[in-house]
Amino acid sequence: MRSFNAGILILFALFAVGANSRSAFAQGECTGVQIFTAKACAGDANSADEKALFEMVNSYRMASKLPPLRLSQSLSIVANRRMLDLRQNLKTLTHSWSDCKYDLSDAKTWHCVTDAPRKLKCGYNGEGYETLYRKTKGKATPALALGEWKKSQLHNSIILNDGMFRTMPWDEVGVAIAGEYAALWFGFPGGSSAPTAGFGYSEAVSGMPNVFTIKQSNGKESAATADNSIVLNISGPNREIGEIFLGLDSGKLNPQTRATASSVLKNLFPNWPDIDGWLDRSTAAIDANQTATRTKIVGKFRIEMSSGGKDALRLRFDRH
Repeated sequence: MRSFNAGILILFALFAVGANSRSAFAQGECTGVQIFTAKACAGDANSADEKALFEMVNSYRMASKLPPLRLSQSLSIVANRRMLDLRQNLKTLTHSWSDCKYDLSDAKTWHCVTDAPRKLKCGYNGEGYETLYRKTKGKATPALALGEWKKSQLHNSIILNDGMFRTMPWDEVGVAIAGEYAALWFGFPGGSSAPTAGFGYSEAVSGMPNVFTIKQSNGKESAATADNSIVLNISGPNREIGEIFLGLDSGKLNPQTRATASSVLKNLFPNWPDIDGWLDRSTAAIDANQTATRTKIVGKFRIEMSSGGKDALRLRFDRH
């Protein structure tokens, strides 16, 4: 925990993946254990302050040439239930939930936070990256919360996909503000429950022995080049490739990264004749406009390139 003049910040980072939209419903008062089982609680719908914080986060990202995020209704439910639990049940700032005690030094308790979205059955099937803020006196406001997050190198790097979060580009965020507290829950697209295109890892790296190294982190598997300029996210029991992250140098792919990325794409799409040209044109388009998306249809597959955060591109594949 780190204290600031305007309030207290606290962070727990967890690997995250896509979320589904929430349908409209009537909201009721939730107290005690009801927050864990109720389909709808007061505060689940985003307030004017929460929408303002969401817009401020996006403006801050776009000023740093990063793509804007979607406002996730599902992750906003998680953030609001966190508010309810902190204010009504725990009455203190902590990463524990009232029904599950979290201890940073005990890995066996980490599921208390990482499984929260699934436990709440909000429509979000993955884990989450959470940042919390508390004002020591008075009520939290969008400007105060974001202002303090900016002052923290760690929190700022989460919002701007910098440092250790460079290869984890968020595409959505949930927001909650209640009393002295505020929360952001970021969604990471790599672990979405949506089906991948069905490409196996061995197929993707065929003919490239020792170029990629398999890595394990918090139960997630990926493969990366020695310099981490290319990261392949691997999912499912069949070790399928659903997306690739490409590091950029001054907005461009360096020759080695471009050549390796081209080889992977040629393994996956042997009937795509203009891979190199598409890579160059798409990279240039996104360098000029960080909110741009480039799409290519090859047979039954859809390939999408977009910004992958600061100095990175993201390639995603699915069947169309």
